[in-house]
Amino acid sequence: MRLIHGFDLIQKTIKNALHDVAAEISSEYKSLAGEPPVLELVLIYRTATGFCCVYHDRSVEFNEMLDVQIWAEENEVQTYYVGL
Repeated sequence: MRLIHGFDLIQKTIKNALHDVAAEISSEYKSLAGEPPVLELVLIYRTATGFCCVYHDRSVEFNEMLDVQIWAEENEVQTYYVGL
């Protein structure tokens, strides 16, 4: 039970940290371009076994960079890599 609580806390912490980074990047982009971006911005971060992101409040995991690129193309999102 304690382990599950720890994972929930870690997930919320990562989600909040990535949300703050995404908001900052988005506001910088809007100020530079003068208009909102066409594609939705998704933060991709490196894990021990591959890559991961939080998309529409769900964790999406990838094994390779090619998987990330294909997924981004299919979902029409712009990726931003954190910690590579």
